[in-house]
Amino acid sequence: MTLFSLKTVNQLQSNATKPVLLKSSRSKLALVLVAGSIIFVVVTFNMNWGRVNAEKSVEDLRLLVKKATSNKEAALKYCPLLIKKLEKSLNNLNGAESTIQKLKATDSLAECHLAMDDYKNAVASLSVLSNAEPQVAKWHQLKAKALFKTHQYDAAMHESRLAIQLQPNHFEINLQDARFARQLGLNARANKAYENAISHAPIDTNKMLRQEYFDYLNASALKHN
Repeated sequence: MTLFSLKTVNQLQSNATKPVLLKSSRSKLALVLVAGSIIFVVVTFNMNWGRVNAEKSVEDLRLLVKKATSNKEAALKYCPLLIKKLEKSLNNLNGAESTIQKLKATDSLAECHLAMDDYKNAVASLSVLSNAEPQVAKWHQLKAKALFKTHQYDAAMHESRLAIQLQPNHFEINLQDARFARQLGLNARANKAYENAISHAPIDTNKMLRQEYFDYLNASALKHN
C-alpha cells in the first residue's frame, strides 16, 4: 500500500470517529446540565423548606415568649432556651420575603431580654427594630429604657425624645421621660413631661400621678432652699 493510500485510510478512520466523540461530548454536557438543575432544585427546595419551618417556629415561639415574660421568675427560667431557639430560627430566615418574620423574632428576643433585666442585649435587639422601623415610637421608648439601665444617659434621653416626637400624647412615654429627666436633674424637661403625662393619663392613674408630681416639686423646692 502506498504512502498516499495509508494517509487516506487514516483520514477516513479519523473522520469516522469524530461524530462518535461529538455525540459523547454532547451527552456528557447534557448530563452535567441535568445534574446541575437537580442540585439547584434540591438546594432551593431545602432553603425554602427551612425558611417556611423557621417562620412557623417564630410564630410558635412568640406565644411561648408572651407566657414566659409574664413575670421575671418565669422569664429567667424559660427565656434562655427560647432565645436560643429564636436565634436558630433567625439564621434560617433569609431573603426579603422573611423580613417581617425576622422583625417578629427580634421583637420576641427584646421582650425576653427586658423581662430578664438583660439590658445590654436588649439594646442590641431594640437597635435592630428601631433602625428597621424608625417610625414606631415603641422601639424608641423601650430602647431608651434599656439604654438608661445601662447608664447610657445621653443616648437614652435622645431615644426618649424621638418617642415623644412620634407620639407626643402617649401617657407612658411621657411618664418614662419625666422619671428619667427627674433622675438626671433635668427639671424643666421633667416638669413638661409630667404635665403631658398627667393630661393624658387614664382616670384611675391620674390621681396617683398627680401625687408623684407634687412630691417631686416639693423635693425640688427643698433642694433649692
